[in-house]
Amino acid sequence: PSDPTPLKLFFDNWKGKRPILLSFDKKVTVRMEDLLKEYEAKGIIKNYNNNLCDDNDGFDLYF
Repeated sequence: PSDPTPLKLFFDNWKGKRPILLSFDKKVTVRMEDLLKEYEAKGIIKNYNNNLCDDNDGFDLYF
């Protein structure tokens, strides 16, 4: 996603729930690095990583 707003809303609504693990392709991670770090610091994101294989639609979400 190029617009961080939908992810920001998702992360804001996730507050208080079990932290999530995210796997993005490198292009998404580079564009969203600041947002991902912010929500990792808040405990919303447990961890995120780059999926170097570009065989998916951009991201995976694990609970």
